[in-house]
Amino acid sequence: MDSLEKDLQFLAGGLAERQAQTDEEKRAAQYVTERLKPSTQKANMVDFPGLGTSRLLFPAYCGEFIVVSLVSFWWPTIAFFYGMVIFLAYMAEFIGYPVFSRLLPHYASSNAAGVSQSSTPFAFIVFTAYLDTDDNPLTRMEATLARFYLHYVVILAMVGVLAVCGIDALGAFYGRVHPHTDWMRWANMGLFTCFAIAGVLRAMATFDNPGANNNASGVTAMLHIADRLRENPIEHASVLFCATGSHFANMGGMRALLYDNPAVADTNNIYVINIEGVGAGSLHYTRAEGILHQTPCAPELVEAAAKTADDYDAASCAIHNRRTNAYLPLMRGARAISVLRLEDDGLPAHYGRGSDVCDNVDVAAIQQAALFAEAIGREVARSDAAVLHHDG
Repeated sequence: MDSLEKDLQFLAGGLAERQAQTDEEKRAAQYVTERLKPSTQKANMVDFPGLGTSRLLFPAYCGEFIVVSLVSFWWPTIAFFYGMVIFLAYMAEFIGYPVFSRLLPHYASSNAAGVSQSSTPFAFIVFTAYLDTDDNPLTRMEATLARFYLHYVVILAMVGVLAVCGIDALGAFYGRVHPHTDWMRWANMGLFTCFAIAGVLRAMATFDNPGANNNASGVTAMLHIADRLRENPIEHASVLFCATGSHFANMGGMRALLYDNPAVADTNNIYVINIEGVGAGSLHYTRAEGILHQTPCAPELVEAAAKTADDYDAASCAIHNRRTNAYLPLMRGARAISVLRLEDDGLPAHYGRGSDVCDNVDVAAIQQAALFAEAIGREVARSDAAVLHHDG
């Protein structure tokens, strides 16, 4: 318990806040690296370029559709194909593939990683938790509704713009003019202007918060697992611990991890167990994640979680209102699952609020979540070893 309390207090008390690509985030990565050194065979910080203007990415795409609507007044065919490129790029960005965000400014960020190799590895388990903090200028209910519905509305509006361009392009080809497309274009421009203004205001509305539950608790739980595995390793499994930076900068840390380790998304016996927001609320494991499309979590991990859930009073859930640190691995086809605590509104306790301080986090809850995540890892490694022994 003492090490749990010490880790939590340093990350959420000593650093005050850990916004992406700040000195505080780097100090947090350095601390985690030093903590992993005694518990793993090799631990180091991995620097990577993180997107520095991630909050402006959404209003930038909305601005592009304002341009598409303007161009459609004179050249609807050009506007249609231009809009289609922007629409596909937006969808790619949303599921984790950078397109135009590659062209925006990037700044230094860091992951903290430690690995222990097994002499007989039948499974490779990645325990991960994100390092940085974010803020939420909305109320909890508004945040839930915005995250759940906003992107549906934006995508429908984008499709509406493309439909208007397509109708006018066909009309120009056949020498006809549709009587209603003018006001539809103006309506689309007004809608995307509102989206862009809202996005810019959101980017400007920043509030510091210590991020005790979100996600110092997850990092603390990951470090607790590392300490336990030093004394009692998972049999027949190599283990990687990775605290990722720049999660709230377009998932930069997890993107860097997958880029440096492409086998995570391509290999059958590699499992990602994400831990976040485990300091307060009811303990859960995810069976599916995704906002626009629910991607099932790995059946092997869900089955392992279900087998051990009763021992830790954990329930299954589907996350649809935000991107966890397991979102990107799932989108890339990796075998992943999240262990997290939720309140009744489906969000972690104190999510992005000033109340996210150490006094509102239960160290015993962090320990219970860590034991649950460890149990999932042990169970999936045991199952893989049994299958391989049987096949052999």
